[in-house]
Amino acid sequence: LYPWGDTFKEDCAVLDQPTTEPKIVASNPCGNNKWGVSDLIGNVFEWTSSDPYLYPGSGGEVKPLSEPHKMIRGGSAYQKSKGDNAITATFRAPLSASKRDATLGFRLVRPE
Repeated sequence: LYPWGDTFKEDCAVLDQPTTEPKIVASNPCGNNKWGVSDLIGNVFEWTSSDPYLYPGSGGEVKPLSEPHKMIRGGSAYQKSKGDNAITATFRAPLSASKRDATLGFRLVRPE
């Protein structure tokens, strides 16, 4: 469920904050994962280049949208770690591609 394993660890994610203000990247004690990536859960939602789609076997349907949407994932600092809407590594949602908000960010990727 999480980049570090199947159990939630409070100090590995930037969640449950009183505001949407993100923290400095990699400021949690868990640091980077084996690929050198940090903060995959919380801090800011990550924009992806993916059009809206469902996980295989979900049984749902993607309804037509009136404007372009892209998927976001990961959760923001304000998202919750417990309850019905708790954020996990599998959380993702479609969002209007024109949306701008302090809870949204992106990840730069480079080849090795």
